Amino acid sequence: QAMHEALQRKPNEVEYYNNLGVMLGRLGRYDEALVNYQQALRLRPNMDGIYCNIANLYHNMGDNKMAKASFVRALEINPFNPSTHMNLGFHYSRVGRYDEAMECFSEALRIQPDYAGAHWNLALLLLLLGKLIEGWREYEWRFQCDEIKRQEIIARLTSKPMWDGLPLTGKTLLVFVEQGFGDALQFCRYLPLVMQRVDRIVFECHPELLCLLCLLRGRFGAVECVARPADGTLPAVNYDLQIPLVSLPRLFETELESVPQTVPYIQADPQQVEQWRQRLDGNEFKVGLVWAGSPDHRRDHWRSFSLAAFSPLGRIQGVRFYSLQKGAAATEMATPPAAICLTDLAPELDDFATTAAVIANLDLVITVDTAVAHLAGAMGKPVWTLIYSPPDWRWLLEREDTPWYPTMRLFRREIAGEWAPVIEQVARELERVVSPGAGS
Repeated sequence: QAMHEALQRKPNEVEYYNNLGVMLGRLGRYDEALVNYQQALRLRPNMDGIYCNIANLYHNMGDNKMAKASFVRALEINPFNPSTHMNLGFHYSRVGRYDEAMECFSEALRIQPDYAGAHWNLALLLLLLGKLIEGWREYEWRFQCDEIKRQEIIARLTSKPMWDGLPLTGKTLLVFVEQGFGDALQFCRYLPLVMQRVDRIVFECHPELLCLLCLLRGRFGAVECVARPADGTLPAVNYDLQIPLVSLPRLFETELESVPQTVPYIQADPQQVEQWRQRLDGNEFKVGLVWAGSPDHRRDHWRSFSLAAFSPLGRIQGVRFYSLQKGAAATEMATPPAAICLTDLAPELDDFATTAAVIANLDLVITVDTAVAHLAGAMGKPVWTLIYSPPDWRWLLEREDTPWYPTMRLFRREIAGEWAPVIEQVARELERVVSPGAGS
């Protein structure tokens, strides 16, 4: 509303149209965004930044041909804009043209060596391609990116010295989570390695993970888990040095062959496990389902789908399905597909400790790329993870397995493809597991 009012006062202000286009694009109102970009171009035909924004808009709309053409036009106007090279590289990486993406990121950094966004995107590409040592090094640029460079993070990073990986005697190290639930569950596997070099660890995690990760104290020794303050301030504990959790793979020089694979490294509370064993008692093959992640995730529209998409699983005899879905998508359980026998456990899953106790009693978890996939994998439970392509960097390319979780199998959707063929493949595989002789 404020931007529209500004345009009424200054109808020829190019930046107003450009900024309104950006805002509308973020809201998914693509046609309106394009109209505003086109008006901006009528006022200033040779502004490369507008063409770059239009290219990103077409990319989000799935029109790769127009996205590429708009990036080319932006570079014709100004071939020395590092942002355009970086955005074109991101576009190439999303359509699976990785060599060209690498060239674009490298060109952006040749023009501006300290361009944090290009370093960050280069890191994600290197990690996706399995070049972990180089990728971890570039990954440290994440704190310089605008989307991460928040005041509370900067204050935290400068509050105490960073640990360099060398042994610490008589010192306390703060290991803190600065990303999502999945990252916390994936990388807390490094705590035993840290314990070999440090006398005492304070592990700061999300409040939702605290009950579950407090169980690490019995497994990992002198690890004290504390909840991250809601306002992002520093925890009220004494420590000498600190390290972000996802910086640990760099310190331990992790390569594909040296990923710490010992599972389970997370276990549910035995008492809760027994309580749920009695609740879920039965001879059916028990499968947990998750079909959507948080809608706040910037790639959620790629990774999530509706509960109805799981309908093909209903044809398999001898299986009992349980919904582990939380968040807005859990409301779909109000009208579940008639074809599938599905019990809703979500209202009782008040934290990850409870979810872990349920998973301990299941035979299999089938999930999109969410924290539940990491939790099941960390527990050493069979888990089938459905991922979009190109995927998040941790799932690498093409392979059906992952070095991060020995009990996980990956089912990949084709680039710009539909979920239906993937779920049909899952249905066939589940049928084979439950009834090994079927179709043989």
